[in-house]
Amino acid sequence: MLSSIVILPLLFYGLRADTKPLKSEELLESAEKGSKIDQYKLSVKLQRSEDIEDSLFWLKRSAQQGYARAERSLGLLYLKGIYVEQDYGVAREWIVKVVKNGDIEAPGLLGEIFHKGLGVKIDKVRASRYFGLGIKRGDGLSFGYLGQYFQIGTVFEVDYEKSMKMYELGAKKGNIQSIFGLGYLHLKGLGTEENEVLAMTYFVTAAEKGFVPALYQLGHIYGVHARNENQIDKAIKALKKPAEYNYLNSREMLKRLEVIKIVASDLSR
Repeated sequence: MLSSIVILPLLFYGLRADTKPLKSEELLESAEKGSKIDQYKLSVKLQRSEDIEDSLFWLKRSAQQGYARAERSLGLLYLKGIYVEQDYGVAREWIVKVVKNGDIEAPGLLGEIFHKGLGVKIDKVRASRYFGLGIKRGDGLSFGYLGQYFQIGTVFEVDYEKSMKMYELGAKKGNIQSIFGLGYLHLKGLGTEENEVLAMTYFVTAAEKGFVPALYQLGHIYGVHARNENQIDKAIKALKKPAEYNYLNSREMLKRLEVIKIVASDLSR
């Protein structure tokens, strides 16, 4: 899974819409008095104004008081190495705390740590348990991973129907891996009828969010069906980002299409 390729512009989670915003002075005063919620709000406000040092200060204060959103955000920052030195151990400690606090998305993050072996040995059985907890809480990332597990037979036996179900539920949550997974199952006719047109709609949606496997599939499909320079250009454009990451054979495909484009251009003269 290549979810880490897609970087979110803000790793701090948004504030509830039903909370009345405080003025900056009131927010600072409340944070200084020890309100963990307002410490978190102040951290988000400072991050948005790119005052990262003070933002981290208040984020840590909030997390140390057990505010789940702050704990999860801090864990994510250490996990990704954004604004702080990357430290998988510290990230895991914060994420474990927020899992225990009943957070929806934290089990998926913890599962991903064991799935990828980030600071720990790869343990996909343990990862699957956290993903299982995640889907019970409605976490999109967990649906995406379990869909993949059922699709390729990781931990569980291959079961395309269950894979499809996981992906469908994850897609409703906006999970990119799930959206891509639906496209792949329809493309290959796994657990459903083969349908390239429908698959393409899913790939386009995932590709618009920068998901490399979806861009690769689009590039491959566009390349196979290319009949003129414009269609070749479309395939080349889709394959550029996968080639940057050396994803599968994208570099070879890109070079081949570029040669075909030159030949096609010469023939058209």
